[in-house]
Amino acid sequence: MTNSTRTGRHTDEQIAARAVDAISALTSPLQRRPWLLAVGFIRPHLPFIAPEPFWVAAERSPPPLPARTVPPANASLLTGRSLQEGLTEIYGNYGQRLAERRRPRLSAGGGLGRKLAVGYSAAVSFVDSQVGRVVAALDASPAAGDALVALLGDHGWKLGELGGWGKHSLATHDTHVPLLLAGHRQLPAGAAVGTPCSLLDVFPTLIAAAALPPDPSDSALAGRSLLLSAEQGAASRPAPARGGRRLSPRPAPPRQKKPRRHGQASPPRQPRAARVPGRGAATQTPVRTPVRTATGRLHPAWHPSPTLPPRRRVNGSNG
Repeated sequence: MTNSTRTGRHTDEQIAARAVDAISALTSPLQRRPWLLAVGFIRPHLPFIAPEPFWVAAERSPPPLPARTVPPANASLLTGRSLQEGLTEIYGNYGQRLAERRRPRLSAGGGLGRKLAVGYSAAVSFVDSQVGRVVAALDASPAAGDALVALLGDHGWKLGELGGWGKHSLATHDTHVPLLLAGHRQLPAGAAVGTPCSLLDVFPTLIAAAALPPDPSDSALAGRSLLLSAEQGAASRPAPARGGRRLSPRPAPPRQKKPRRHGQASPPRQPRAARVPGRGAATQTPVRTPVRTATGRLHPAWHPSPTLPPRRRVNGSNG
């Protein structure tokens, strides 16, 4: 946690400045093609670094204490451990790489835990001001009435909620992220939609807002446009967003037996490797042989060698 009096030197300030320059170039009269600008800020990621004014404001108005600081009574052992996984990241960022049994338990009400809450609030306010710089530049540009602004995060964060810290659990404090859409004519101002959605919906939303012509690959997109949900308020969602990895592997296809001709004998079985008394079964040891490829470089290929006996034990160790 660091407060700095230097302004204009922070990474997020430099990112915002480059985004403002990009908006000026993309909205110039010479640029008439559709454009997409992706801006990624670092804060409020660890370590919590922000200029001093944001720290002073956060210390004057500290964030409220979490409503529940203990895990649920029916939480499993795995859930309880995952709530504490964030301590490794926190202590690693602040130079306290202690063994797990020696790490002090953080408290949301004081000590390092309270400083983390203040630092997180300062970092959030700082990056919010940088987002404001980018939006102000967009509002002052010719694209102010047509651009769609999507603000989102990649994960949540715990500051003592449920007795946990960081982001390494499946609690809603970690899995819920901010998602704000603004600037488009189809979006009602100040509307909040309680329908569950996914970050997979952002890309189809951008396609719908840009009024791009339909493409055959659109049917394979994971997610759906959120413009209709924003217009209707808490609209129903019949199915969750598609995509991602399967929860279970694909079933293996059934093996088909090759039909055997009448009178054809079965192929002889391969004999097993000979066993050495007290040494286990002898195996075929792969030997790496260089093979020259079409490009002229040597490529290591594996070729099985004849069965080799195990190595003898010399002076109490494998020679």
